[in-house]
Amino acid sequence: MDDGLTSRDREAYRLLTEGADVPEPDIERLVGLGLADREAWVAGMYAALDPRGAARRQLADARAELERAAARLADVPHLDGLATYWDPERWYSGAAAEFLPTPEEMNRRIGDVSAAAEVETWTAQPARPVDRDPEVQRAGVERMVGVLERGVRARSLYPASAVCHGQTRAYVDSIIEAGAEVRAVDMPFPRMLIIDARHLFIDNLVVEDASSNSGWHVFDRAIVMWARSIFSLFWDAGRRWQDTSPTDGTLSARQALILRELAAGYDQEQTAARVGVGARTVGKELAEARAALGMHTTAQLMAWWGQMAVTRSGDGPRRSAS
Repeated sequence: MDDGLTSRDREAYRLLTEGADVPEPDIERLVGLGLADREAWVAGMYAALDPRGAARRQLADARAELERAAARLADVPHLDGLATYWDPERWYSGAAAEFLPTPEEMNRRIGDVSAAAEVETWTAQPARPVDRDPEVQRAGVERMVGVLERGVRARSLYPASAVCHGQTRAYVDSIIEAGAEVRAVDMPFPRMLIIDARHLFIDNLVVEDASSNSGWHVFDRAIVMWARSIFSLFWDAGRRWQDTSPTDGTLSARQALILRELAAGYDQEQTAARVGVGARTVGKELAEARAALGMHTTAQLMAWWGQMAVTRSGDGPRRSAS
């Protein structure tokens, strides 16, 4: 029955099995649920039926309903495809997107789609790296290695600051060894995950007051391919992870990280927050970097850093100013 088994139904069934009187409406409910039937030998009497038989029948009915629903869902793309006959002059790229309001739903959907990846997985992770549970990191490595072993090509983008983070570097080195391609980017870039050029996962910028880790699963082909072209622009601008180093020979790792953040357009206060130090520490590190390079102003220092960004191969600036 549509409304399913209720507590009243369970009590009526108990009474029937004990031979007690059961009101007519409740008897009708039990008959509809397959838990009772008319007594063959006594007119007007009802007998309880084995509930396991009712359970098996209900399971079979539910399975049949699921099969019918799956068949209807399978028809959706074909129905959508008929639009080309209705309006042959217009192109349709498909359905648009689905909002996933919680991190659990995001992670579950990403996991399902990633597990079915056949061609490529492109990941852009712009956030400043933080230490994670070692078991979580180990599971992440195993998951990525499993994807690569299936023959799926994997590309990942990280901010240049990530090369100074030991745990992130260990993770990236592991997936590179397994066959992934990774590049470090000196400029800000958006977070995204693109799978098989058909699925795009992005942050939520639409629904107000939603969870900070909510997001969108975009499956409109035109939008996914546009995002893929944006990823390619940052990929081409990045440096191979193997060509980077957590130290640069002239500046300390922290000084190099501060300069990268300033070059990305953040002011000193914002840079302090992103690096995880105080504003005074940023000023102190810049002063020490200027002294090490024989410079007098931060403008000189940034000009030199920009020049080195063009000429260096990825190990950070190594020349001193003359």
